[in-house]
Amino acid sequence: MKTGGIAERFRDKTILITGATGFLGKLLVEKILRVQPEVRKLYLLVRAPDAIAAEERVLTEVVGNGLFDVLREQYGAGFHSFIKEKIYALPGDVTHENFGLESYDILQLSQKVDIIVNGAATTNFMERYDVALATNTTGIVHLCQFAKQCDNLKMVLHVSTAYVAGEQAGQIFEKPFQMGTALRLDYQLDIEAELQLVDKIKSELGINSDSKLEKITMRKLGLERTIDVIFVAYNDQTLPCFIFDGSVIFDLIPGDMVINAMMAAINSQWNKQAQVIYHVTSSHQNPLPLSLIEESLYKYFHKNPRTSKDGKTIQNEKILTFNRLVYFQAYMILRYKMMRAANVLLGGIYTKNYYELNRGYNILMTVAKLFDDTNLRKLWKATAMDQNDDASIFNFDPKCINWSSYLVNTHISAAIKYANNQKAKARRKGLFDVLRKQHSAAFYSFIKKKICPLAGDVMHENFGLGSSEILRLSQEVDIIVNGAATTNFMERYDVALATNTEGVVHLCHFAKQCDNLKMLLHVSTAYVAGEQAGLLLEKPFQICEALRQGYTLDVEAEVQLVDRIKSKLRIKSSIDNKLEKTTMKKLGLKSGQTT
Repeated sequence: MKTGGIAERFRDKTILITGATGFLGKLLVEKILRVQPEVRKLYLLVRAPDAIAAEERVLTEVVGNGLFDVLREQYGAGFHSFIKEKIYALPGDVTHENFGLESYDILQLSQKVDIIVNGAATTNFMERYDVALATNTTGIVHLCQFAKQCDNLKMVLHVSTAYVAGEQAGQIFEKPFQMGTALRLDYQLDIEAELQLVDKIKSELGINSDSKLEKITMRKLGLERTIDVIFVAYNDQTLPCFIFDGSVIFDLIPGDMVINAMMAAINSQWNKQAQVIYHVTSSHQNPLPLSLIEESLYKYFHKNPRTSKDGKTIQNEKILTFNRLVYFQAYMILRYKMMRAANVLLGGIYTKNYYELNRGYNILMTVAKLFDDTNLRKLWKATAMDQNDDASIFNFDPKCINWSSYLVNTHISAAIKYANNQKAKARRKGLFDVLRKQHSAAFYSFIKKKICPLAGDVMHENFGLGSSEILRLSQEVDIIVNGAATTNFMERYDVALATNTEGVVHLCHFAKQCDNLKMLLHVSTAYVAGEQAGLLLEKPFQICEALRQGYTLDVEAEVQLVDRIKSKLRIKSSIDNKLEKTTMKKLGLKSGQTT
């Protein structure tokens, strides 16, 4: 791949990145490694009690992300070696001076770093004031103090949400803030005084840091992420109404364009004694009206209908919208406040809904701004004129975005997927809270000692593991628990056959190799019984026994049938092919799936 001036800027450079586990942080790490594998080292500062825990967070939350699949495929078996060579996880926190690192570590780091990218921040509009102050303000002070210690530093790039502009109305210009300048006119920000205010209020409350009262107080002292909340809430069927004016312009920009602009800015401002602000925004060059967002929402869910737990399609209903706050308030009074008795009986749910939706309106009006992007346009013009293909590899021109296509085909699905992943992550985290509390700072060390992930798949003989690996495993295992299965009743037949049937065959083959095996437990949904009626007895299936009476299941014959049908369709295992998906689902329904 031909790369130009921007990519070359990162060759043999050492970079400190904060906020690497965040959305933009992951994108930046992946992009640098993909376009410039000759970067010397990426130091990723992550909150963790020790080095082992820091490495674990990076491997699971950053590198383990599907975002790295291109690099994973490119390097194959050498992927982890490449990552280990290029990435070093630092256990630290910007809220502490010198990030909480030991003096020797901070000295070593200061002698190596060429570039600092600061992305450590909380972007939650309803964040506790003390948390926001510690990360977004005190954290910057600590970062600047460290930067002054760095002998070879050529660039500090600070990344912030454009909505740091707060409630300012009108056009927001690309001008830097001076130390002590606040958003309010004629108001000076004294960081030490703000910290003392926070400590004073906490002291007056006389409660511990986990107290609910303190959390509420600190949120009031301060002021969820913006438009994605609407997509997720509509998907979850928790959005009965909303307030917005369809003509209001909303500023949205794809994450990869932000990363491209960041890397271009580093190249452009390399080793210059200047402070330049770039608004990586779209409202000036390619405005996105809220009416198009609403239209794209309905178009997406028409194209991707939701299904209930029983498999039925959920009908899309239009959200009741209001373009003026006074209409919304009148509606809320009629719908909720007149239901005072029911409100009391149901624990204040109506009042809560009222304030939630009203808060949503206030947040939306906060983010509906027009951002000046003069500096960004100059940066793009210089990038586009470059002769090194930088314009194609590092595109950040908002004019090229087709908003309808982007929202329907990319953004909405990504927002919903991210929200679902976060919910699942929260559930998983909660599950291990007892162990986390029990082992405290040694939790990750305990997990690393006790758990060994294996990169394999039951669909392959010996799970796709190497001969030496499968031999060692067969000599160590006492118990096998098999829970690998697809439980989707509408699954493609080839996928269900490979996982639920061939997978069990492969597992049994492996079990026979195990010298010390004492137990094999196979876990299956009770609905493996299919459409059988009457009382279902607890009796084992025999090999090749099928659900239909008088029918024998020949696994090899079923596999050949699948291959023959694919061959007739003239498709070579194209997983994403629509015709193949439909045919395989029909075959699954016809065959009653497989056990």
